[in-house]
Amino acid sequence: MASDIAAFPPSAVRLSVSAAGAESVRFGADGTERETSRHLLRADGWLHWDYTVRDERGDAHHSCDGTAIRSTLPGRGGTRHCPVPDPPTRDDPLYFCSWTAFARGWFAEMLRPVDLLARVRVTSTGDPDGEGRMRMAAEPTGSELSPYSGFSLTGRRRLELVLDTRRGCFTEVTVVHRDSAGADRSSFHRLTRPDP
Repeated sequence: MASDIAAFPPSAVRLSVSAAGAESVRFGADGTERETSRHLLRADGWLHWDYTVRDERGDAHHSCDGTAIRSTLPGRGGTRHCPVPDPPTRDDPLYFCSWTAFARGWFAEMLRPVDLLARVRVTSTGDPDGEGRMRMAAEPTGSELSPYSGFSLTGRRRLELVLDTRRGCFTEVTVVHRDSAGADRSSFHRLTRPDP
């Protein structure tokens, strides 16, 4: 199965999306669901976006209208306000005010697979299916610092990935890690609304 390699990099390093959603489910050692969160991102550009996370703690909401970032977090009371640098430089909005700085690391990695692939060693790949989905297995290689929330944390974990080569995003990621007692625990992440 052939893939359009020239079309893949631009979509795989996107800075914005029109809309994307994802869900994350963590499982306990006995296989029962322990925690679920839902994520929704709408972005028209670096400085115009809206990101919401819904979990058992409530709704966390972040947005940027081009002039300021507003954040409302459950249990924190009120909305925080942070102005965007004026005039904005290329560096500040890209690294500190864009949606990639606020979305959970794993969510950004699903939408921007190069962010994850730069941190892992791919151990196997399958052929793309008729819709361009490719199954991959990978292991983390780096030592990511807290509060990094991506997939490639080090220490006895492996990744099972589904890459959509046409859209340039991961649609499913399963993380399996071994806890201190030697039991396998897992979490499953699914992109429910990939950006077209």
